[in-house]
Amino acid sequence: MEKIRKTSSILARILKILRGIVLAAGCVLLVLSIFTLFVSLERLADPTNVTLHLGFVELHVSPDFLPETMRSTAFFILFGGMISLTGAWIILGILLKIFGTMENGRPFSAAQSIRKLAWVYLIFSIVNEIITSVTAALQYTALGIPNLLTGGNIVSCMLRTEFDLSFLAVFAVLLLLSYVFRYGEELQNLEDETL
Repeated sequence: MEKIRKTSSILARILKILRGIVLAAGCVLLVLSIFTLFVSLERLADPTNVTLHLGFVELHVSPDFLPETMRSTAFFILFGGMISLTGAWIILGILLKIFGTMENGRPFSAAQSIRKLAWVYLIFSIVNEIITSVTAALQYTALGIPNLLTGGNIVSCMLRTEFDLSFLAVFAVLLLLSYVFRYGEELQNLEDETL
């Protein structure tokens, strides 16, 4: 039991540091997102060319190509980053609570926190998938990708969004783990009552 307490104490300190880093990064993204609302894109762009990353494709275009609608796209990308960092900050807080119960010598008391962790992870994973798809659609329409690629050789251009549902497996494992911990907590309570 002492080994669990020591390890959870060390992990809790590491999680506190990570939580501080996530908070600082979130503040930086907040400032950047506000900055993109008030500064024109021409001032931010390289005067010679602009590099656009669209998945595995890298496009070099002139800065006058950037439409003004890219401002909202840039804001939405930064907003998506803030949402992801908010989820990470909440998840790290829940993990701190879990390790806190382990540090207090009651490792199975974390069943409720693990269930909460599973639901928070599921919600933020779904939101992240939605933001990724919306961002891709915004870039596709704001940049006019079909018009950009028409040169005679390309017959058509379309946006295909894919949803990565692997987070559902993590959710299921966390939920199952919460039931195992709840059962362990019941056994621990029975053992405490018999003593």
